[in-house]
Amino acid sequence: MRSLIEAADSDEWKGLIVLACQTGLRRGDLLALTHHNVNDEWLTIQTGKTGAVVSMPLSAPCLAWLQDRPSGQLFPALAKVKAAKLSLRFDEIMGKADVPKVVVIIPGDVPKVGSRSFHSLRHSFISWLAQMDVNADVRMKLSGHSSEAVHAGYTDHGDALKRAVAQLPTL
Repeated sequence: MRSLIEAADSDEWKGLIVLACQTGLRRGDLLALTHHNVNDEWLTIQTGKTGAVVSMPLSAPCLAWLQDRPSGQLFPALAKVKAAKLSLRFDEIMGKADVPKVVVIIPGDVPKVGSRSFHSLRHSFISWLAQMDVNADVRMKLSGHSSEAVHAGYTDHGDALKRAVAQLPTL
């Protein structure tokens, strides 16, 4: 993720990527954020897609980016850009950061080819929490997921599975 932040060409893009990686919020929800959503190092938002209310403590990287921001909308310039243009710009940032757009998804019976996008940062956030053994109910609360089935599709357990097998006794 560091390479994406470094490849971003504006402070707003850097902040958008930081907040996406550290909160798991969707791009539209991030672009709608104002200072009213941040209170005492906590972020609270009613999500646009499901209407779920998500409230979470903000990480140090988020707080560092938020420091000294003018009041009002957090991403005023990016909020004016059409979604398709934002997607194209994020693809350019991934290219500049040498992050491949196409990825092979191995877990499961048959490997699949997937495509990375800004939404992949949400998947990363949830997968990182799973890899740190954060309980599924806490991950669901942070992500705003109400369905275990939907939530399961966001979680990559690859590293956790490797760590579990590595702890088996030698024979």
